[in-house]
Amino acid sequence: MKKPEIKELIIAYLTFSARERIGVLVLVSLILILFIAPDFLPKPKTPISIDDSSVVALIDRWRVDSTSSFEYSSRSPRKKLSDLSTGVPIGDRENHTGKLFLFDPNTASHADWVALGVRDKTASTIIRYREKGGRFRKPEDISRIFGLSPSLAMRLQPFVRIKPLPVDQSNESAAIKTGKVWNNNNFPVPPSATLKVDINSADSLQWLALPGIGPKLTSRILNFRQRLGGFNSVHQIAEVYGLADSVFQIIKPLLVAGEGQIKQISINLAGKAELAEHPYIRQQLASTIVQYREAHGPFTQLEDLMRIHLISEKVFEKIRPYLKIP
Repeated sequence: MKKPEIKELIIAYLTFSARERIGVLVLVSLILILFIAPDFLPKPKTPISIDDSSVVALIDRWRVDSTSSFEYSSRSPRKKLSDLSTGVPIGDRENHTGKLFLFDPNTASHADWVALGVRDKTASTIIRYREKGGRFRKPEDISRIFGLSPSLAMRLQPFVRIKPLPVDQSNESAAIKTGKVWNNNNFPVPPSATLKVDINSADSLQWLALPGIGPKLTSRILNFRQRLGGFNSVHQIAEVYGLADSVFQIIKPLLVAGEGQIKQISINLAGKAELAEHPYIRQQLASTIVQYREAHGPFTQLEDLMRIHLISEKVFEKIRPYLKIP
């Protein structure tokens, strides 16, 4: 084969006809369009799948709250702005549209408090506090009332008018000086205080009336008393978690332990679980008592417990008031 013929064959093989060139151009154009087009098309929204029913309920509640807040702000824009300006959260349960009139918090009746916009429960708490000797000394004191929101307290303060005590009542009792429906722990207790709190029957309000005792400590004291089955001694109050010794020394003269209030456990009938629930016995000692009883038979007297190696004389004297032989 001659060289010119090879050259012509190569050229014919490598060149395109007019139709082939058009096809190549169309193909390249389609490829470019498919490559660039996704950047200009809107991205599809990926559906969120939530299987947790609690999360679904939370989202539904948020939607309802959002709608309610919008409706509230649309109906009362001025009230909303006023609350935001004071920095007090909106949504207090008290009736902030109650009547405003001059009142003495030391003499106002239950109906007066309710008319002012205070909740019925809070009004009852105030009345009980006053009946136990509590007294308001200045308008700002109402802001410390347990259960009264700061926004309503601020609204009522300008209308407070406290009458001064007569001269013959200036020497107040400790119940008045240290009265506390709120978290106020700054009043000293005079040595001659006449207030006495029975640690086995006192309710939450009586504990709150003591200096240094707030809602948290009151709850812990009542819980400890229930778990013990009653207090045998005033000194047991010092064992309450979070109660500072300095506070205990202040309230100690005001406390008495009523008799006949102790709940006792039968060491021959109680199971391990019942014994273990007592704060002074717990799991290990309860198991040992039950094992000793199973091995040696029923206890004939409480002193038999001292044969158990875990029970020293000090431990025995501590748990003795809470145990009995049937």
